[in-house]
Amino acid sequence: MRAIGFDMDGVILYFPGYVFIKRTGLDRILLVRLIRNRFFRQVFYWLVVRVNKDIKEILISLRERGDRIVIISCNPSSNGFLEGYLRKKGVPFDVLQ
Repeated sequence: MRAIGFDMDGVILYFPGYVFIKRTGLDRILLVRLIRNRFFRQVFYWLVVRVNKDIKEILISLRERGDRIVIISCNPSSNGFLEGYLRKKGVPFDVLQ
């Protein structure tokens, strides 16, 4: 059994339109809102963020082989929101760091 780590934001999860947000400089405003406002962060994830289907398939095949999946994120979610979100979206993992 191996432990394999994946970055969450931008690899497992993405949101359409990020290139536009980055180009316009709105990414800083968005980041501040995501960090400071838990309600905004949760709405943003449910309405905008998408699971990368190719990566999800890889994670499922790794899990079937018995590998341990570690998801790495700097996303501040101390209330278990991200764990629940990933599980409801069917993303297999053992640890969220």
